Amino acid sequence: MEDKVGIVWGKWGPYHYARCNALANLIGKQRCIGIALADKSDIYHWKAVDDDGSGAEVITLNKNSAQEKLNPLKAAYQLYRTLKKRQIKVVFLPSYWPARSLAILLASKLAGAKCIMMNESHAGTENAKGFAKWIKRQLIKLFDAALVGGSPQRDYFTSMGMSAEKIFLGYDAVDNDYFSRSSGEIKRNEEVVRQRLGLPRSYILNLGRFVAKKNLSTLINAYAAFTQGESAADTALVLVGSGEEEEMLRSLAIEKGLRVKDLVPDTIPVGARTVFFAGFRNIDENPAFFSLADLFVLPSLKEEWGLVVNEAMACGLPVIVSERVGCARDLVKEGINGSQFDPLNVKSLADTIEAIANSKAVKEAMGRKSTEIISDWGCPLFASNANAAILYVLNKK
Repeated sequence: MEDKVGIVWGKWGPYHYARCNALANLIGKQRCIGIALADKSDIYHWKAVDDDGSGAEVITLNKNSAQEKLNPLKAAYQLYRTLKKRQIKVVFLPSYWPARSLAILLASKLAGAKCIMMNESHAGTENAKGFAKWIKRQLIKLFDAALVGGSPQRDYFTSMGMSAEKIFLGYDAVDNDYFSRSSGEIKRNEEVVRQRLGLPRSYILNLGRFVAKKNLSTLINAYAAFTQGESAADTALVLVGSGEEEEMLRSLAIEKGLRVKDLVPDTIPVGARTVFFAGFRNIDENPAFFSLADLFVLPSLKEEWGLVVNEAMACGLPVIVSERVGCARDLVKEGINGSQFDPLNVKSLADTIEAIANSKAVKEAMGRKSTEIISDWGCPLFASNANAAILYVLNKK
C-alpha cells in the first residue's frame, strides 16, 4: 500500500478543500487525509463547507475552537497521535510560525513523517534580521521540501538556503472552474444579478479585509483623481469586505468629495463619484462582484500572494496589482492582462485605471488574457506539484 499523505491547515476554508480534493483525486482519496487544527478563526470568517463525502476525508482536531487560540503543545500532541494512528508518512504543514506551526512541525518530525512546507513568503514580506533571520534559516532546514506560491517565493527560499530541487510551485490556487463557471452563469443573467445586489453599471472593484497593509486609502485617492476626467463620470468604486479601517476609509472618501453609500439590494444605483461599501461576503457571493466589474485593483503595501487576484482573473477581469504583491510577477503581464504599479504612487494608479477603464476593447482583451493566464495556475497545478514534492521526499535517500 502506498504511503498516506496528510495536509494540515488551521481552520479550513473553500480554498483548502479545493486544493486537498484536487490532490486526493490525483493520488487517491484513501491515501490523502486532510487535517484541520480547528473549525473556527478570529480572522477568517468563511462559512462551513458542506461535506458530501465526494472529496478527501478531513479530520477536525478541535471543535468549537479558534485556530488563533489553540494551545501549541496541545495541537502538537493531537497531530502527533493522528499521524501515528493513521500511519501518515508525508505531511504538508503551514510554515514554521506562529508557535502552533512550529509545534506541529516538531511533532511531525517526532512522528517520523516527511515534512513539506506550504508557504507564500517572499523577499517583500521579510521582517527578520540578524539572529532572527539565522533562526529562520535553521527552521527551514527542518523541512524535506517546500510547496510555495510562485517564482518570488522560490527565489526567497533559495536565498534562505533551501536547495532549488526541493522547491515546487503552485501552492496558491483557487478553484478556477468554480469561478469561471459561476461567472458565465452570472453574465447570462447580468441585469437580474446586478439589480439583486444593488450594483452600479460600471465599477472598479476591490475585495478583501480593510486593514492597513491593504492600502485602500491609496485606492480611494486614486479613484478620486480618476473621477476628475469626463469619461469616468459614471464609474463607481465598490469595496467588498470589512475591517478596522472602514470608518477611516469612509471619512477619507467624503473628504475627497466623493459620495459614500452602502449597497442597497433591488436597485441599480448611479455610480458617479461614489464609493460603495458592500460588507463582508462569502466565497459563493464573490463571483457576482467580479463578473459585473470593469476591473479589479489590489493596492497592497505587503501581500504574500493575493488569492483574490486569481479569483478576479478566473472571472475574466483585467487586474491592476501593486508590485509588492506576491502573485504580481507570475500572474500580471504588463499591458497584456493588466498592470503593476508602485503602491505609494497615487498618480500612477489613477493613470493606470484611466488607461484600462476608459476602453471597452482594452478591458475585454485583457479579461480574456487573464482567463488564459490563470488557467495554468489552478488546483491541478497544486495537485501535480504537491505530488511531485511527495515523490521527491519519499525517493530522496
